[in-house]
Amino acid sequence: MDTPRATLVLGDRVFPPDGPPALVGCVNLSRDSTYRESVAVSTVSAIRGRRRPVVPERLLTRQPCGAGRARA
Repeated sequence: MDTPRATLVLGDRVFPPDGPPALVGCVNLSRDSTYRESVAVSTVSAIRGRRRPVVPERLLTRQPCGAGRARA
């Protein structure tokens, strides 16, 4: 995969892109999908669009790869 990946920060936990698997999911980014309800333009919008929240929105932040500490 050539696309740069960001560090995921959930509260005080930091998940670097090169770390062990911690969260697995699939995001449908294809605008021409026949199942329109599954289309999301970003990972954050996919999480916001869920009928049942998976992660509280206040915990969603992104840091560029190599960023130091988690945000408070």
